[in-house]
Amino acid sequence: MRKSLGYAASLLLPVMAATTGACFAQTPPTEPSAECLPMNGQRLEELIRGIDSRAVRTRNFWQFQVKGVPVLIVTDVRANRFRAMAQVIAVSELAPDQMMRLMQANFDSALDARYAVQGGKVWSAFVHPLNSLTDPLFRFGVDQVVNLVETFGDTYSSGGIMFRGGDSPALELQGRERDMIL
Repeated sequence: MRKSLGYAASLLLPVMAATTGACFAQTPPTEPSAECLPMNGQRLEELIRGIDSRAVRTRNFWQFQVKGVPVLIVTDVRANRFRAMAQVIAVSELAPDQMMRLMQANFDSALDARYAVQGGKVWSAFVHPLNSLTDPLFRFGVDQVVNLVETFGDTYSSGGIMFRGGDSPALELQGRERDMIL
């Protein structure tokens, strides 16, 4: 059974490209819109509460849910870092070939989010400089994190596009052929 890649990802690819470019290519420079201003805690709070009104914040750490997936956001203003992440599975529960598959996905189908290991758990993580994070990039990054959780064990994809130079396209084709036989 194929898992969906998320409605937001299919819509945000063209929007993100257009909006992000608009933030950095204003000629002549004009007063930037709110979504193009440098990201800060207050703006993140607004964006997160727009996704989940029950989000919990403790200083530079937020917990909220997207489509039933618990998402964590951590920021560090001094280091200029933003991290969105969600737990995928315990490392001890990985099938023998899945670690290799995670690395293949990081190369071609995970896009800007990545699978990572910390504390005996596999995580989906999106890391970005905080001061250049825009509203569309925030939404796109969170969506990619959630998509990697949802597609784990199937397409291992964080969005609708894939780098064709990697292993995932052939593996996905083999999976479709297997599904047709069954």
